Amino acid sequence: MTGLPSAPTALRAPIIGCAIALATTAALAITTAQLRRGAEDTHAALTRQLSGIQRQHEDALRETADIRLALRQHAELQQLGLTSQLPRLQLMSRIDAALATAGLTDLQYTTPPPRPLGESLQLTLSPIQLKGGIPHEARLLALLSQLNAVENGLFIPLRCTLTHIDTDAPTIVTIDCEAGWLGVQTPI
Repeated sequence: MTGLPSAPTALRAPIIGCAIALATTAALAITTAQLRRGAEDTHAALTRQLSGIQRQHEDALRETADIRLALRQHAELQQLGLTSQLPRLQLMSRIDAALATAGLTDLQYTTPPPRPLGESLQLTLSPIQLKGGIPHEARLLALLSQLNAVENGLFIPLRCTLTHIDTDAPTIVTIDCEAGWLGVQTPI
């Protein structure tokens, strides 16, 4: 009898083929699992990165809205003439001019240093105190309207006490007034 292989030899080739197929399948399964883990890690990293970018975008949108609001408010303050702080010496010279125009050069005033009222806008208030005697209340009203007409700020009368004097002197009313000069200092 010729040529029939024995049973163990006949099964050897298919068993070796199956073993190679199993080894290849196992290697492919391990490689696929590693690639999948790598892809999942990359996906998670990209998702975190995308979330960070979305947060930055949302922050930028909020900041842009805040900037636009601040610009609108600044434009409104410019229209009102409140966008620069009046220097103290210039304020004093304007008060002197208003006193002269109202005929109240004997009236005394003090201007303590300005104090900030807000953080972001650099809003400042320069206090003004007026004391002395005047011939008539109308002169005080003229003075207040002169001071109110000065640009680069807003003159705000805060408190005024008038006392009438019953004498024949030219001064018949004493005043004790507090006011403020409100301005916005533009950031440098």
